[in-house]
Amino acid sequence: FGVFPSVSTQGIALILNIPIHDQSQDSLRLYIQTMQSMKKEEIFHCLDIASSDLVEGLASLGEAYLQAVNVLEYRYAMGSKEFMMNCDMLEMSSKIHYIYSTEQELRLSQAVQTGNSAEAVHTIHALINDNKALGVSPQRLRYLLFNIAGTIIRCANHLEERYPGMIPTISLPPILQADDLAQSCKVVEAIVSNVCNAVLLIEKQYAGEGGAQYGMYQRALSEVHSDYRNPMLNVALLADRLGISTVLLSRIFKKFHGFNISDYLSSVRVEAAKALLREGVLVSEVVEQCGFGSLRTFMRVFKNSEKLTPGQYRSLQGEE
Repeated sequence: FGVFPSVSTQGIALILNIPIHDQSQDSLRLYIQTMQSMKKEEIFHCLDIASSDLVEGLASLGEAYLQAVNVLEYRYAMGSKEFMMNCDMLEMSSKIHYIYSTEQELRLSQAVQTGNSAEAVHTIHALINDNKALGVSPQRLRYLLFNIAGTIIRCANHLEERYPGMIPTISLPPILQADDLAQSCKVVEAIVSNVCNAVLLIEKQYAGEGGAQYGMYQRALSEVHSDYRNPMLNVALLADRLGISTVLLSRIFKKFHGFNISDYLSSVRVEAAKALLREGVLVSEVVEQCGFGSLRTFMRVFKNSEKLTPGQYRSLQGEE
């Protein structure tokens, strides 16, 4: 097969010209995997490979290039370095093939961020087994596990921002091309356990140092996660529920969390909104379900957080 490199704004663009008698998506994947093995021999040592689908003719090269760029951006958004083609991205971004609801994702996220390894692993087991029972194919179960891993990576990144250098580095094995789904699940569960154990050690250290204040911080976290859908929930209401002043609540939360409680409440709502947008929920319903109060507030908070509008974010996830 022939490889024709050129420079683009996204790095090196490669036109892979495969033999005319062997033109299929599976063949294209095989040839690219051959390139990846060459990468190990340092021929393509600088490449992080993402691919379009198979196209024909010079007129289709522009479309193929945009597909490859979209795949690359999707992988970055998912926190993955695993090889992916455009057809993989489209398959993964479609939620109709398996069930991974916003509630399930938030439950997993909260379990990881609070160090509840048993709850996190139980949630993963339930997701895989429930989808198996629905007759979801093995390949689509891999897509599901890949998305679960993406949730865990995002949680770990948030924790690392709060506790620099105290969260273990995550190194995921290939999931999409793995032959043994059960083994991939075990690896993901082991990663969850490592992250949760680190969180528990941090909490033990802070509880010893902070005493009653750390307990107040934990109560504030619990209130935010259980009631973020309430548009009336703000720092003043939280402080009233905890029986302390807003100034003291803000000081305690920043001491243990690293940034303001109002920013944290917004981040929880934005993460919930992102999950709903990936499911294709209408923006008006996202506003209502995530406690933003108004469309204007939602648009402003979301764009400040993600540097994208909700519509742009949904497009990036392949939902439009």
